[in-house]
Amino acid sequence: VSTQSTGSSGINAEYGWKEHKHAETGKIYFYNSDTKESTWTEPEDFTKIKEEIKKLEEKEAQADNSEKEDEEKDTEKKEESEGEEIVYETKEDAKNAFKQLLKDKSVPSTATWEHAMKQISTDKRYNAIPKLNEKKQA
Repeated sequence: VSTQSTGSSGINAEYGWKEHKHAETGKIYFYNSDTKESTWTEPEDFTKIKEEIKKLEEKEAQADNSEKEDEEKDTEKKEESEGEEIVYETKEDAKNAFKQLLKDKSVPSTATWEHAMKQISTDKRYNAIPKLNEKKQA
């Protein structure tokens, strides 16, 4: 009798069960290569494994969705920080905003300018002080 394996043929390989489709009737049956047993009804072990796989796939999908949502929020925050330029009333306000940026990004006073730039250049407060030498003095 000719048979063909279905798409879920490896689901329960640990227990030896595989799902097959009878070539002539098209009916699904299950065969255990370890015990040489076959059955028309789905074995309990096979069913349990399918349910566990389904739960894992659902958890992975939820985790993927959560990661995507986090990425979207990060993108929104970045777009907001890259959005409109802030206008400060006084030069002192601008200087304080720039200093606060350095504090918020935990830039140590011993950091090189290149390292500091990597941490702060995407924040809208970076432009609070327009001149590079004034930024370095802050």
